[in-house]
Amino acid sequence: MNTVTEIARDFTQLIRDTHPDVRILNTKYLSIDENSEVRIQSYPYNLEEARIVIAICHYRYMVKYCYDESFFCLFLDNNGWRDDFYMMDGWRIEFDKPKTTDYRTDNDKRRCTISKGELRALLLFKSVSDIEYKFAKAWPYIVEMTQCTTQKELECLVRAYKLDIEVKDLKEQNLEIKYSQMIINEQMQAYKAVLDKIKILIEKMSPSAP
Repeated sequence: MNTVTEIARDFTQLIRDTHPDVRILNTKYLSIDENSEVRIQSYPYNLEEARIVIAICHYRYMVKYCYDESFFCLFLDNNGWRDDFYMMDGWRIEFDKPKTTDYRTDNDKRRCTISKGELRALLLFKSVSDIEYKFAKAWPYIVEMTQCTTQKELECLVRAYKLDIEVKDLKEQNLEIKYSQMIINEQMQAYKAVLDKIKILIEKMSPSAP
């Protein structure tokens, strides 16, 4: 059986062989250790020491008269897992399917779904050119999501990721309560914005002082 390093190394050639119409740009490798620390590599070296490896192959393809970019990914681990999605404690971690012809990559967006049964979280990555850095940043949140038991807990972590609230700052909090607080804060900010607009309109409509 081929090693993790060999499979990750050969992933780029596999994409070339199976998708000859795309132009390979580069391949990056995310090496995740037992402590969920993520290291980004440009070359598939020393991957045998990692608990999980994610190979991300960036490519360019033609859509009618212009080029677009996207990526293929391959999840591997030291237990023999090799696939375009990953299972962790019963949770499925998966990117949406990459496009290679005819259609653009949804305005340079890709989605990652973390799901288990009826529980489901969606992370939206707005740029594919540096997806490895964005996914490395998202990984601690994804790991924490696999411990969730309610949808509100998941939504709290999704919002925390968007707002750059570190996972360690949520460790001692009840995620459902934190989620409710986030929603209330967002509603208050939206309400204040509406009041500010109304105030400006009233000021414009008021007759000028003599």
